[in-house]
Amino acid sequence: MQTPTWRLVPLVEDLPSEPQIAWSVDAGEPCAVGMGNDHAVMYTPKRVWSLDLRNGRTRWSVDLPGDSETVNCLPGANMVAVSDVDRFENTVVRISLLDGSTGRKVDELPGESTAHVIPLGSTIGLIDKSNMLRAVKPGKLGDPLWSQRLPGGAEELSEVHVQQLDDTTVQLWYSTDGDEWFMPVLSLKDGQAPPWSKGAWTDAQFYHLLADVAIVYRMDEGLSVSVLDLEGRELWSADTADLVVSGSRLYATSASSTGSDSMDQGLREVDPRSGKPLNENVFTGTFHYAVAAPQDRVAVFNSDSMMILDKDLQSQDAVPYIDNPTTYMGQKFFYTGGDMHQDSSNSRAQLMAIDPVGSRVIWEFALEPLQHISQLGRHLVVVDDHGRTIHGLRSRS
Repeated sequence: MQTPTWRLVPLVEDLPSEPQIAWSVDAGEPCAVGMGNDHAVMYTPKRVWSLDLRNGRTRWSVDLPGDSETVNCLPGANMVAVSDVDRFENTVVRISLLDGSTGRKVDELPGESTAHVIPLGSTIGLIDKSNMLRAVKPGKLGDPLWSQRLPGGAEELSEVHVQQLDDTTVQLWYSTDGDEWFMPVLSLKDGQAPPWSKGAWTDAQFYHLLADVAIVYRMDEGLSVSVLDLEGRELWSADTADLVVSGSRLYATSASSTGSDSMDQGLREVDPRSGKPLNENVFTGTFHYAVAAPQDRVAVFNSDSMMILDKDLQSQDAVPYIDNPTTYMGQKFFYTGGDMHQDSSNSRAQLMAIDPVGSRVIWEFALEPLQHISQLGRHLVVVDDHGRTIHGLRSRS
């Protein structure tokens, strides 16, 4: 299971003019959790290293003794956990903790006592084979700040994903048999579930915190959305609407009131506590989905074009493309990567930068065959050669 597509993603560093390839290096698998804005930890079965995303230089590199390691990053603690796994027995032999700044080994955990290491804000989460989670400080691994038994049986957990919801709360999700998912929400202070996450831990639901409300996306039977106050009381629900959070604003889409046969939808800014429109501004049109855009704006996507609406939700220029693009948001500009709808007989993948003012394309960057755009830290990079090479981008001026 992956994070829902409507989740906000970290901002990328803006490229105000057409970029060029600034550096190229051999790639590895990046940590699922980034280590920082300007560097990423990469790994292969034989090596783990820190890549400076500003210049492509290797900050540090550590050779791995075996060929069955898994790597997890702990950015709040500035550590990297390297697990030596026995693939035949499917057990962890040992876990080494490396300093995130130097790669120096600073601690080691025996596999008999620890199955997973996860980031918990500025602390480290240690999960044993009985699903007990212990929060510890770096250098004090034997002195837990708190403990919490995670839901699920005693079976081996899948990879444990961590999403930090705010400065005080995280959500985990994992499975024990590949079918049943567990999604506990935990306070970083004491491991308890906050009042607004009263749902069963086995419910397929994700959370987003906005001001003084919690938005709950339930995915058990189709998609439904509820908005709760921070005590867990439901304020309103949106069974058929799709909600989009853009900065501090909340937008809702719903069926148009122009008639039952109309394919149009309406998009409005709404009050997070009531769901009621905040003003008379409304966009009405046919679109598949909406996403956040820079400057608290919103973009709408059709099958072959996208448009960033103006601050009053009025139409601007449409930008054509082919296929579902990947989108990224900078502080000033909006970026899409995909096949351009210029000449379908000879289409090439491109990265585009779009100015929200006018929904205007300010530059296009053509990719070579088999290349694609990815995000590492706050940087957009080009990945090619079946994922074996990374190219850094830098504006030409």
